[in-house]
Amino acid sequence: MSASLPAPEPGWFQDPAGNHESRWWDGEAWTARVADAGRTSPDPLTEQYPAPGAAADSEPAVQSPNDGADGTPAASTEATAEEGADPAEAETDAPKPKRTRSAAKNAKPKWEQNALASVRTALQSFRKPLHDLLKRDANEGDTRLLITDFLCDALGYDKFNDLTTEFMVVRGEFADYGLRIDKQLVAFVEVKRVAQKLKQQHLRQVETYAVKGGVEWCFLTNGQVWQAYHVSVAQGEKAVTTLVFEVDLFDDASVEENAALLFHLHHDALKRSTIAAVWQQQAAIDPRVLVQLLLSEPVIDALRKEVRRGSGYNPAPEDLVSALRGAVIPAPLL
Repeated sequence: MSASLPAPEPGWFQDPAGNHESRWWDGEAWTARVADAGRTSPDPLTEQYPAPGAAADSEPAVQSPNDGADGTPAASTEATAEEGADPAEAETDAPKPKRTRSAAKNAKPKWEQNALASVRTALQSFRKPLHDLLKRDANEGDTRLLITDFLCDALGYDKFNDLTTEFMVVRGEFADYGLRIDKQLVAFVEVKRVAQKLKQQHLRQVETYAVKGGVEWCFLTNGQVWQAYHVSVAQGEKAVTTLVFEVDLFDDASVEENAALLFHLHHDALKRSTIAAVWQQQAAIDPRVLVQLLLSEPVIDALRKEVRRGSGYNPAPEDLVSALRGAVIPAPLL
């Protein structure tokens, strides 16, 4: 090394041998201490290499702002000296990669990662037993056995504290399951035998349970198909039931896509009302809501101005409404 260039200060630099992410330079020579993915280990060099900065591949590596002068975190430097530990064996002194603000913002919380992993794993492990039930056209009782396991293993409900089978909604009427979170009833689950196609009459049944039981969520399933509904009742009006999502475990959707939806039925997700956010987003762009907006006075006025700007003709607002109702908007939405 040229005498005109001072030796670099101690620190982590790219491994000059190219075998590891970084290697510790002690101010005079390369040491055996190397680091990969935040963990350190000893790996002595078998050749001599120039000091950092003397070669193009020896650029400074990322160093934790808490690192001491010898590269160990400030909190662990004292302990290492007291215990006489070999710094090369420490696992906490590796350079720590900087975490960008965007990565921290996009990271899912731990509970959400765990819930998604639970659902994802169960979708794969339950596929065969579900297929076996379909193959032998299992009855509703056998289907319920599988559903109970799925509710517990995949969706995180405690069999004894969170599930009530044959839940009495009112005298003489029983839902297959009542779901509780922190002892509070939050949803009903109605199960049909695995080969039974889910029909409107089944929805009416569980919808009635939801209205009478005072809950806003009800789930209908035959094991293969899962339907999640929101039920809202305004005083003096009929119940409004909205399909939030439907998952068919044997359709072309990937495990990831199905898991992302069924995640909202997981105990920890339902506790945090993640499904409510999905429902609210759908409700905001519901076709009936959009029709009301389309026929509103501000939109009709804006449409009238656009027609006049494009054609020179200035239609009356009532003519535009009539045209929209008669030829543009489907009759069932009016």
